[in-house]
Amino acid sequence: MYHHQTNSINKISFLFIFFSFVFILVNSSTPQPDESFSSNVLVSTKNGSDSFSVYGQLYINYPTKRKLNYDMYYGPVTVIDRCDQSPMMQYTLANSTCMEKTISSSFGNMWEWLESSVDSGPCVSTSQSGKQYTATFSWGIVMGCFIGDLPLERMVTMYRPFSVQVITFYQFNVGPPSTSTFNVPGDCYSEEEEEKDDYEYYKNYKDYENESDQEDSIIKNIL
Repeated sequence: MYHHQTNSINKISFLFIFFSFVFILVNSSTPQPDESFSSNVLVSTKNGSDSFSVYGQLYINYPTKRKLNYDMYYGPVTVIDRCDQSPMMQYTLANSTCMEKTISSSFGNMWEWLESSVDSGPCVSTSQSGKQYTATFSWGIVMGCFIGDLPLERMVTMYRPFSVQVITFYQFNVGPPSTSTFNVPGDCYSEEEEEKDDYEYYKNYKDYENESDQEDSIIKNIL
């Protein structure tokens, strides 16, 4: 009888310890936010003595494309990365204009750093209390504030050159946005063309300066 009771107690103790261990594992695991999402965001950037903040919308549809809409002092701006194209292209739309440039590599997973992160205590963002996770790398530090799998904030600090970018998430919506979100104008001016035009302008200006100098020299000789 006593032996039977002891075995029952041992089994109950074992089950309690086992489920407690499972509960701890589940609750101590790092967040797994959705890789495809849309959200209103506040992006704050500090680079040396320069700093600015913009509010807008961020759409991400991994692994093919993303779009960032935000307002700056000169009006609404849209940045679209199309990593499903060859070559991959970035489009910047502002004030009814479009600028395109080639990008060399696709953007990484916004949450990949969580695999190397540790729980670093409580945090507060957008007036909500969450849990902070921190990952340290040779190039800098990434920190994020989460409620479960829901991101509230992500901060990236780079050492060289020193810069800090903070993205605060509002109204985070899980799932890929509509593909119509990523429409790009058919007629877009390339950055390479702009650089070429700038060079031609500079070259023509220098030719004009040289001609003016020669004319001045001739006039001086005549006088």
